[in-house]
Parts: sequence; structure tokens; C-alpha cells
Amino acid sequence: MKNWEYMFDPEILERGLSYYYTKLVSSIEKTDQGYHAVVQGTKAYEVDITMDGDSVKEMHCSCPYARRGARCKHMVAVLYQVKYGVPVLHELEDHHVVIENEPDELKHEVMEIFYALSFLADDFGDEEDSISWRSGMDYADAFVEVLDSNIGSLIEEKKYMTAFYGLQKAFYLLNVVEMNGSFGEHSMIADRIEKYWKQIIPYADEEEKKLMYRWFDSMEDDERYLICSDTIVRILNDSFEDEKYRKARLEKLKRSIEQEKDEIYRERKEEQYRQLCQQYSEKYSGE
Repeated sequence: MKNWEYMFDPEILERGLSYYYTKLVSSIEKTDQGYHAVVQGTKAYEVDITMDGDSVKEMHCSCPYARRGARCKHMVAVLYQVKYGVPVLHELEDHHVVIENEPDELKHEVMEIFYALSFLADDFGDEEDSISWRSGMDYADAFVEVLDSNIGSLIEEKKYMTAFYGLQKAFYLLNVVEMNGSFGEHSMIADRIEKYWKQIIPYADEEEKKLMYRWFDSMEDDERYLICSDTIVRILNDSFEDEKYRKARLEKLKRSIEQEKDEIYRERKEEQYRQLCQQYSEKYSGE
């Protein structure tokens, strides 16, 4: 299942994650269109997820919040269960509950970064939960400070994959928090995320690098819906230098050009293909 977390507000993601961990998804079944599930909330709510290949196409829930057109925590809980399976909980002697099959993307240190950045949106947001032009630079400065403190420490401790997943969460939040961005705040945050990604990718082993590449590759598929999507493209072009990745990049771009029906996007992709061919030719001509 491809990326879907950026479709939800941070607060909804947090609540849905709690529903997932407390096993409130009481049933789930695969359908011809996607998935049908029942989630226990104030009462039992029915959730339907329509898929288009590996991507989420439509979501519906019978809860009052979703009936108003919003995306709800019940949808999140179902999507987490589809992606990761039923959480396996184990109670220790001191009654502390641990999650034995907890996904790396949701580890404690990763979620601490997510929560710290989520709280910033509450601190700097206005009554409409938006970051206005008056608060934008203060919010961006605070966002970068959280990254420097947390991601910097993880890199020092050589926890590179944890840092990678923490930056994933930061990039999701950059795309879901509503911000005016008149003074380039989005780019300021994206540049710092990109800086750290470029620091940690060289330290990844082969399997970790494959995981990273697949994530960036799938995010590129949604680039027209993303803020600062050029960050994703630069990472793919600059940080995955092995021949197999370069070949995969060119083949994917070529297929995308052939399938693209929008003339403007097709022209953009053709130019990107030409630039990428030139970049690879100049950089690797001595191989």
C-alpha cells in the first residue's frame, strides 16, 4: 500500500493510530474494490476503502465526522491494519504493554518527532487551525529546531533508519498543515529535511537503501499533489547513484511520459528526462 498518511490531519492520524493499537478494528475483509471493515467507536462504524492498485482512491465511514465530508480516525485505524496487520500486544509483569510487531515507522522515537511537530501546529495555528503569514516564519524556525534537535541526535547515535522515518513524518506534516507560506516557509522546512535525508542515505545498507528508494519512488507518483515535491525528485536523482537505480529512474520516467495524457505534465516530464540523461552522462561518463 502506497503512502496515504499525508491525506489526514496530524490529530486524526494520532487518534487513528491509538485505535489501531487498541485493536478497535473488529473485522476487516478484502473486497473487489478494496477493503470493508468495522471499527468500534462510540458504536460500531463501517469503513470502506476503495483502492486503485496500491493507492487509496476513496474512503467512506458511517461515523458522523466522516458523513460531513471529513477523513476520520476510523479510516486511519483500518489503513494501519491493512498495511501492518493486527498489532501483537504483550503485557509485562509491571503491566506495561509492549507491541511485539510494532512497525519501524511507528517506533517510539519516530512518533516523538511526529508529536513534537504536531504540537507546533497547535501552538502557532489560528482559530481556523491554519498558520498565518504572521506566524509562518516563527513556525518554520520552530519546526527546523525540532528537526535539528531530534534528527541530529539520531544521526550521532547512528540510528539512521529511525532518522529516515522521523523525516518521513516531518514531510507528511509539511504537506498536511495548512500554512500561508508567503515568505518561503515551506521551502525552508523542505530544505532542512532534504539536507538530513542526504546525510543518512549514504550510511544505509543495501536492504535499507531499497526500502528508502521504494518510499521516495512511491512519493514521486503523487508529486502533483505534494508541496515541495522537487525535494523528492532531487533525492531520487542525487542520492541513489548505483546503476540499477539510475536505470530504474530513466525507465520509469520514459513509461510515465508515454502514459501521461496531460500535455503540460508530459512536457515537464520530457524535460526532466532530458536533464536526467544529461546529469547521468556528465557525472558517470568515466565509468
